[in-house]
Amino acid sequence: MNVQLRYYRRSILVNGAAMDNEEWIMLIENYKEEHGLTTTSLAKQLNEHFQVLYRALSRDAPVSFRLKLRLRDKIGFDDTRDLLTSVLPDDATDFIKTHLIEINKRHIKSQLTPIPDEFIHVLETQGVDAAWREILNLALNNAGSAGKLSKKIGVTPQTLNRMRRLDLPFGMPLKLKLIDHLKLEIDDNVLFALLSQRQTDDINTVFPDLYN
Repeated sequence: MNVQLRYYRRSILVNGAAMDNEEWIMLIENYKEEHGLTTTSLAKQLNEHFQVLYRALSRDAPVSFRLKLRLRDKIGFDDTRDLLTSVLPDDATDFIKTHLIEINKRHIKSQLTPIPDEFIHVLETQGVDAAWREILNLALNNAGSAGKLSKKIGVTPQTLNRMRRLDLPFGMPLKLKLIDHLKLEIDDNVLFALLSQRQTDDINTVFPDLYN
């Protein structure tokens, strides 16, 4: 394995690092070179449309979420957490690392809010946004009202109520604010739920046995 490919492979497999678009392109190019592949042959190996791969390598379009997953599947990954942290956005990855470092530094794991069983059940049966509604309800109960929670996390009561009705999707900023506010324990289910519904559907398509 050449030095560059080993570096990028280590970035996503060992460190679980969030890679920018240019690094993903370098990973693809180095993988192609090491295995003597053309763009066409690699697209076939990845079960991906040629135009999707070609446009990503030409920098006409970003490396898509699903393409990242197919690359991870091809190269391999250490565990579920490593897979999920490598495909999360930078802000989420940085937050999670800081969150976990603080927990380890202060030895406060016992003080964290455990993941409600209902969250996992709803995540499996109803999807990402419905699962986050369970977390929002927990935060609302702890705060006492939407008005009080609004002041603590900087989201309007109207927005919180629309989230409860699932009129709006739960965006990454609100998910991270809820984790921070509740000092929520971060496990693989929470990492999975940080993704959008479409992204979780992609993961289930590419890795159907991930949670089996």
